[in-house]
Amino acid sequence: MLEKLKKIAPTLPQFATHKAKPVVSVLNQYSAYRISGDDAETFLQGQLSNDVKQLINGHHGQLTSYCTPKGRMLAIFYLVRLANDYIAIMPSAIAETVFQRLQMFIMRSKVEINALVDNCSLLGLHQADSLLSQELTPSANAYASASQGNNLSLRISSQPSRLLVLASDQLATELSNDESLLASNDHWHLADIEAGIPNLFAETQECFVPQMTNLELIDGVNFRKGCYPGQEVVARLHYLGTAKRRMYGLAITASDKPEINASLFDEGSEQAIGSIVNAVELTPGNYKALAVLRVEHANSDLLHTEYSSHIEQIALPYSLANENETEDNTGET
Repeated sequence: MLEKLKKIAPTLPQFATHKAKPVVSVLNQYSAYRISGDDAETFLQGQLSNDVKQLINGHHGQLTSYCTPKGRMLAIFYLVRLANDYIAIMPSAIAETVFQRLQMFIMRSKVEINALVDNCSLLGLHQADSLLSQELTPSANAYASASQGNNLSLRISSQPSRLLVLASDQLATELSNDESLLASNDHWHLADIEAGIPNLFAETQECFVPQMTNLELIDGVNFRKGCYPGQEVVARLHYLGTAKRRMYGLAITASDKPEINASLFDEGSEQAIGSIVNAVELTPGNYKALAVLRVEHANSDLLHTEYSSHIEQIALPYSLANENETEDNTGET
């Protein structure tokens, strides 16, 4: 990351203090990796939940996941093709261990995985398309991508506009020149929560199958591609069962910030009926969060954590209905 951004990242405001201007989130808690080699496409196609073969160089990226053979996710991340290589972007807290595990399965394949640590920065642009050149501005479609030299952009959404940018030092300098536009990772995390996009961290690795976090509803799973670790479990739940757990948006009032993977309870229930995926503090004691809950408890007015005094459900921008789901015969819990 650009040295200037490393120094100022810890001091940035949690959220932008203005609404009229663009916002640039300094994503110092995320990492980018390059996967390259003659067999990169085939290798990734056999490891991830989305269809890598659908990626078109310079025009489209995707959200995807990496699962254990039991279908439990180890990572959720963005993948973009750049020339003959692939760029993967995920939270730094899990990136190294995830790619160490992937390295184990390369075997004799012609594949190399390298962290992008020099001469590039990860930035999140909110309502800030105007800060990029026309060539580097993707189309309005979700997951559309664009590239210019060593710079790469991926559209997360168009309403409101949000872009994930892998920037060279030169572009990062230009985008961060006006420090009044800069905000912390939390500004990006809040936008993810409001969009219903899950992040996985070390605390929630191997806790969820993709459907529990609504991943197939936001185009993070392709059910028509070939095999990958956990594919049988994920496909069986899709075609033969109903997910007993889903991810919901929550507004929480609590004395302490809900920790990642903190348990949620319903009034009178001794066993946890869900857990926190991610949470951001809006004002002291008030939080927005994503949580995976047992479906039958999701609409309860009596949800609570160990420290919360009030929890209410907030709408996500997509429907949780799935026409392909039937009675549960999968054993998913």
